[in-house]
This record gives sequence, structure tokens and C-alpha cells, in this order.
Amino acid sequence: VATAITVRTKDQYGNITTDNPGGTTVNISTDSSAETMYSDACSTGSGTVVVADASSTQTFYYKDTLAGGHNINVSVAGFTTQNADSAAYTIDPAAANKLIITTEPSGTGTAGSAVAQQPVVEIRDTYDNVRTADTDTITMTGYTASNCTSASGGTSTGNTKAAASGVATFTALAHQLVETVYFKATTGGLTADCTTGVVISAAAPNKLVFKTAPSNENQTSTNFGTQPIVEVQDQYSNIALTATDSITLAAHDAGGCGSVAGGTLSASSNPLAANGTNGTATFAGVQYDTAETIYLKATSGGLTMACSGALVIYAPLTIDDKEVSVNTLTVTMYEISGGIGPYTPSITTNNSGGSVGGMYTGGACPGGKSCFDWTAGATGNAVSDTMEIADSATATNTDTDAVTVNGADFDIDGTSDPEAYGTTGIDVTNTFVVVNNGNTTSGAITVTFTPDDAAYWTAGADTCDTTDLGATSTCSIDITFLGATGNASSPVSGPYTATITVVGASGGTQTFNLTATIP
Repeated sequence: VATAITVRTKDQYGNITTDNPGGTTVNISTDSSAETMYSDACSTGSGTVVVADASSTQTFYYKDTLAGGHNINVSVAGFTTQNADSAAYTIDPAAANKLIITTEPSGTGTAGSAVAQQPVVEIRDTYDNVRTADTDTITMTGYTASNCTSASGGTSTGNTKAAASGVATFTALAHQLVETVYFKATTGGLTADCTTGVVISAAAPNKLVFKTAPSNENQTSTNFGTQPIVEVQDQYSNIALTATDSITLAAHDAGGCGSVAGGTLSASSNPLAANGTNGTATFAGVQYDTAETIYLKATSGGLTMACSGALVIYAPLTIDDKEVSVNTLTVTMYEISGGIGPYTPSITTNNSGGSVGGMYTGGACPGGKSCFDWTAGATGNAVSDTMEIADSATATNTDTDAVTVNGADFDIDGTSDPEAYGTTGIDVTNTFVVVNNGNTTSGAITVTFTPDDAAYWTAGADTCDTTDLGATSTCSIDITFLGATGNASSPVSGPYTATITVVGASGGTQTFNLTATIP
């Protein structure tokens, strides 16, 4: 807002005069660099005013945006003797409008330590005058973009300061995260300002951290699937990139790494120095020789140690009592050790038609092991089955056992299957001797005769069915092919078949095929 100021004409003796023929032009100036003069109420700018004839006064208007003390000077041109006059005045700042950083912080700093050059922030009005009466508290907040639009994830300390006479001079501003940080000065609703970037480096090495934890399931005396990488950090969890500290790994048997484990931990190099370019020690060949749960402890001089999570070290998964051959329907107990339970048994090749049960029912399972039942199927001929055990490790371990199931192993007269009657036009009777070759449990057997056409086949004397046929024992059955009298004495030319099925006492089954042809 302009201020109205009145000039008055006087003679040389200080008397007011109205004798201004043609008007007296008064020149107006100040020692300010930001003034504006108006000949009327802030509408027409002018550096002069005219005192009209018959008048002794004239009003002009003055506005200034530069705060502080100034002088207004007035003079009249053309007077033989000129008396100039002046008036002192003070311009107060306008309302607070913005913050201006007048001293930038240092371009580099150390995490957690005050930057060497601390920033200075002024509170100003819209005309850049310092608000010397203001004492607002200024806050410096870290950002990762040069225009202070993307907030930093780090913590800043010493970042608030109350202004004195409109100026906040910081003394302890620090930032804890390694990055290039830009500090944004804010208070209330004033326009903020943003510093230039400060490159923050890590503080002194303080602690060890497992950057890459070892795999939590590992087989004894085998390199861990994931090898540990240990990182040197400062107290604020920044990587100490130039660290070359020597780091040692050791195995402990309790959480928190309180007590040393009893087994042997080995590695390609242990201790191992951090490499000095990325602050890490990358271990290789780390393994442990005893099946137990351990924790890896990383230490280095006075640095705070690191303790890994639990690592399960297990012996190789093994079927301890593998079978070579079993008889049909035999129940076998499999003993399992190593690996990581619980275990899953399965039959991956099941030619005998066997089955897997639960925990062994035939006796006690040895201590420290898991046991499962496998029952061989009732096969006739000898076949091969494969049992598989899988554990519950993240990377599943397996072991297998290939077993021959002997089957029933009956024979008829020592001849091969099928039994041929040949081409015949007469009735032919053959006596078949069934032999238990020793792989079938002694006991009553069952013999079934099945012709393709009952008009051409008939069974006679049978000493086998329901007979207790011990190992190497024999029995017999008569089978007649009706080549002449079949089909009610009207045989038809063609091939004819029948089967003899022998089922042993333990369920093993064997089938023999009979063939005959009528010309």
C-alpha cells in the first residue's frame, strides 16, 4: 500500500509561499532500490509532482518493497538558490512467505555424523526481505530427488532449528543412510526450499550380518546348497564397502550361538577376509559332518557377531535293510534312517500288485529309525518291484530298493507253456503233474480248469485241488480233449483252448494254457 506524502513550498526564510507562477516542479528520489513513486493514489507512476500556482502544497504517493531504513529526497530544479529537503522512514517486511537456504550443507558426509558445513535458512517475505522478528522452527527432511519430491527411507537427526531474527543456523544436521540426500526446509505453510545433494558414506564397521543365509537343510559332509555370505555393516546397517575384516565361521548347537557344536565345520577358507570392494566375505565349500541342528556364528574382532537361523544337518536317506527277493504275499519291514522325516513310502514299479502299509506291525522298529510295511503281491511268475522312500526335505531325498517277487513258481511236467495237444480227430487224455518248485508256501492249493468251449474239453481225476502241496511236492489232474466226440459227436474243425489255473497257499497264481486243433 502506498503512503501519502505532502511537499510544501517556502521562501528562503521558511515562509510558506503560494507564488508558484506556472507551477513548481518537485523532483522526488530515495536511497532505496525498490521504491515506486505515484503522482496520484497508486495509479500513475512519476518521479515528480507539481505545486500549482496559488498553492503551497502537493501530495504524492510512495511504495517500497525493500525493508529497512531509507530517506526520501525532494528538490526543485531551476531555482537560483536551491534548498533540498529529505525525510527518514522505515519499511517493515511483508508477511512471511517462503524459506530460502542461504548456506548449503557440505557435499559429503558420514552416516550419523553432523555434516561439516551446516545449512543456514532464512524466513523471507514475498519481496525477499528477511523476517527479522520471526522465530519459527525449521525442519530439514531428507529426500532422494534433487527437487525434494521422493522421500528418503533414512533417518535424519539434528534436523530441527528455531529461527533467531528470521534466520535458522543448523549445528548438528546428520543423516544415517548411505545415499545422496537432499534436505527440504519446511515450516508451516511457507514455500519450502531444497538443498543441493549430500553424498553420505558409511560410518566405521560395527557389526556382521548374514547377507545370504546358508541353506537350512543340508546333508552331512556335503557342501551346503546355499553358501553363506557375511556382510560388514556400520551401526546404522549400511554396508561398509571398504571393509577388509577377517571373518570366522563356527558351528553352535543352540539358538543365539551360545554353545559350540560337537561336530566339525569345514570350508574352503575359514577365516575369510571381506573383499574391500563390497564389504562382504563370500564363503565356499562350507559343510558339517554330524547329523544335528546347528547355528552358524560369524565373528570378527570387536564387531558384533552374527548368528544364523537353525540349520538341519541330516545323514543321507537310506533304506537300511534292502531285500533281494521275497515270496508272494510276504510282509517286509523296511527300516529308514537319515533324511528329514516324515517319510513317504511308495511302490514305483508294482508288477506283483503289492501294497504299502503304515508303521511296521511285525515287530519293534529299531531306535532312531522309521519303519514301514511292504506286502508283495500274489504274482504267478517271478517279477521285479521297486520300493521308494521319499523324505520331507525342501529338496526331496529318495532311496529305492529293487526286489524280485518269486511268485508261485508251479510247473507242469517240466514242459513249457502252452501245453499242446496238436492236431487230432480223436479223444486225447493227458495227465498233468503239478510241481511246487519250492517258492510257494506249503498249504492247500486251488486248481481251476476253464475251457473255451465245454463241448470239447473235460476234466477227469484231480488230486491237486485242495491238496496241501508242500515244497517240491506233486499232484496230478487229467484233462481230455474231445476231438472225436466233442459237440455231441459232431466236432467242428478249428482250434480250441483251455486253461489250468493253480493258486498257491499264499495266493501266488500261475496259469497254464492248453491248445488243440481238429482238422
